[in-house]
Amino acid sequence: MNRVLFEMAFNVLPTALFENPALLLETLQARDASERLQYTWRGLAEQFGDPTAGEGLEVEPTTLKGSEGAFLIRYPRGAGRPTVFFSLMFQEQDGNWRYFTLESDDDHPTCASEWLADGSRWNLGPGSRSHSAAFLSFVERLVRRQEF
Repeated sequence: MNRVLFEMAFNVLPTALFENPALLLETLQARDASERLQYTWRGLAEQFGDPTAGEGLEVEPTTLKGSEGAFLIRYPRGAGRPTVFFSLMFQEQDGNWRYFTLESDDDHPTCASEWLADGSRWNLGPGSRSHSAAFLSFVERLVRRQEF
């Protein structure tokens, strides 16, 4: 298990999103968004004594039906980390932000989760296939079902 990846995806990003979305949004909209997150990753790596530098961490602005803005974050692969790991955050039309993760490794199917503003995690069970387009579709279907 990689402490840096889980700290970044399960603590740093959802906390920043729910406590100060404007600041995180400014970071994610910057031309150097991936480099800014890699800087945060390197700080965590140093804190945890992990040599992982964060190369491969990418921020991708994306579209999600019914959202005002969405960002997909792809995490670097490496020893001790899940084979696939994504975070997706988006702002709903009512202004509320939502944050989802998808993780999998070679030995297990994907697992999807939604992180809530109070820091709790709602395990959604098996997620989509482990690529970004399937994950986006999975979240869109989930959100549509919740609207009814």
